[in-house]
Amino acid sequence: MAVSALPLRSLFSARERTDDRPRAHGEASYAFLERAAGARWERVRSALDDWFLHLPEAARRDLRNRFALTTEMDHLGAFWELWLHEAHRRLGFDVKVHVGVDAGERRQDFLVSRPGDGERFWLEATVVRGDSLLTFTERKLHEALCDLIERVSAPPEVSLELSVLRYGTCTPGRRRVVPRVERWLRELGDPGALRARQAAGLAAPRRRVEFDGWQFELEAIADERRRPGRRVVPARPRAQPPEGAVNDIRPLRRKIKKKAARYGRPDRPYLLAVLALGDHVRDCDVESALLGIPGRESDHAVWHGPAGPCNTRLSGVLAARGLQPARGSGAPPRLWRNPWAEHPLAAGLPWGEAGASAPPHADARAA
Repeated sequence: MAVSALPLRSLFSARERTDDRPRAHGEASYAFLERAAGARWERVRSALDDWFLHLPEAARRDLRNRFALTTEMDHLGAFWELWLHEAHRRLGFDVKVHVGVDAGERRQDFLVSRPGDGERFWLEATVVRGDSLLTFTERKLHEALCDLIERVSAPPEVSLELSVLRYGTCTPGRRRVVPRVERWLRELGDPGALRARQAAGLAAPRRRVEFDGWQFELEAIADERRRPGRRVVPARPRAQPPEGAVNDIRPLRRKIKKKAARYGRPDRPYLLAVLALGDHVRDCDVESALLGIPGRESDHAVWHGPAGPCNTRLSGVLAARGLQPARGSGAPPRLWRNPWAEHPLAAGLPWGEAGASAPPHADARAA
């Protein structure tokens, strides 16, 4: 059944779910949430539907259609809007949703106010993909290889650390990967031998696999806490990437600048909420995108450039890292205030602020 044909009371289809396989590395988030069986995922779907019903009915259809897309950025953009609406609602704000076009002028996603104090501010949501050494094609090949290795038959406590040295030109086939890895693991013997090696401080057994332009290495690790259905673990960095090869500051700065200039001169404080998806995004990356890197006077940051303060129409940035419903993980948002803002944000916003200890906040994570 098409999602758009469902009643406007759920983000998901009403059916019995029996597929309890873990999420595949290349599987779209919504496709996984829609099919995943089990009590944990029922709770996630129920929580998301509760949030969904708190939206005004006029906003639900658009958000649900975007939430159900297989493109991750569209799906997570809809999720982030849903999260922000629910979080601010729980924190006691009134949230006007999807202002959209007001008197012929584009407006931000939300107009947020707090009863009793007269404070009102615009709130816009955006999602930023992280920087990566891999091209789009390499990421897809990497996901396909991980999904194959997850199918390897081995004792449940054995994890495999994967390091890809060279990507082939086509998707790896099961017969070129799975039998080779299974033979190697049988040669290693009982997992107790792996634990003994680790306890003695010896290097983990390693095997290199090569075929059709592919070249990758696997390390076998005895891991009693391995997540079900997740045999592959990311490789520990053995060397630093080339200088400037991975830089999460650039995509953050580019997206925030674009959003800062989109709505002309706001008539009240304007807060941009950023969901950063990079695997290694840190608070210092957000700060460098906004204020520049110390010692680089010519740096064109969001709020300060060679000529001084800029983008003063943007009052602040609320940045969260890695919040995703299909993972049940992520860090709560932190607030950065623009010291040169035309319309400063209210002093009492209930978010943890950069450089300060985080106050209590609504825990609105899906899992």
